[in-house]
Amino acid sequence: NEYPMTSMEQKLYQVDKYSFKRARIMIVSYLSVTNSILIGPMLQSIFMYIIDLFRDGYTAAAFSYLHPTPMSYNFNYCTPHYYILIYISEYLNGHFCTTTNLGTDLYVCTFAGQFCMQLEYLGSSLEAYEPTMDNSKADCEFLMEWIRKHQLMLDLCSELNEVFGTTLLFKLISNCAVFCIIVVQLKLEGFGFGFLNFLSFFFVTVAQFFMVCQYGQKLITISENLALCAYKNRWYNGSQTYKTLLFNIIARAQKPVRLTAKGFQPISLATFQIVMTMTYRVFAVLQRALD
Repeated sequence: NEYPMTSMEQKLYQVDKYSFKRARIMIVSYLSVTNSILIGPMLQSIFMYIIDLFRDGYTAAAFSYLHPTPMSYNFNYCTPHYYILIYISEYLNGHFCTTTNLGTDLYVCTFAGQFCMQLEYLGSSLEAYEPTMDNSKADCEFLMEWIRKHQLMLDLCSELNEVFGTTLLFKLISNCAVFCIIVVQLKLEGFGFGFLNFLSFFFVTVAQFFMVCQYGQKLITISENLALCAYKNRWYNGSQTYKTLLFNIIARAQKPVRLTAKGFQPISLATFQIVMTMTYRVFAVLQRALD
């Protein structure tokens, strides 16, 4: 069990730093915006009906029967019973899609945060270790245990890429399209309740993608810093065997740990910049076509 259990270990591993406190904020923000979009059409229909009641009277007032998904049905759903059924169906479908989308990213960020915590502790413990010529056996055992833990982190990150690689690739491809669709919808919508909903959804979607890219960048940066931590170690006081093992650690740390989209693209802040730049270019083309 590599997870720190005691309070002293948790302090050394900086568990509070990597406890992912922003997850609650992201969950509340994302679900609030998506539920506003999903429930908004029904509230808008009720609100418009109440206005018609006061303005035109009961006999002339008409319920709009708006629903979240702009799709047609092969039957007349503009009755209370059918409307409630299709609205519940569309709401559950939208809720499932949003929770699956957000949940996957939270899983990736949580695991990436744990890897960052473990790798940063490995770096700090290696940098602080003081070898001596008279204690060569214990020094080499320390490095062998360090290499074992480092290899475990590499294997676990490889498994994470294997599990979520396809999902990350899909998000990488789809995010540009989603961002463009939202921006075009904002342009066509005009200012109103729908505009505010889609604008909020755009910001939380961008924030969600940035969150994943930020954790991917942290993983790259911390894993690259392991070589620097090894160099800062007082290796000159150790035995020749210790120096050889430390050189192997430096060589191993040259290849950073990465979250990858099925091997195509490392997830990092550079990836976020690429996607946002591509989104702007595609939107500029669409805007010219719409104008």
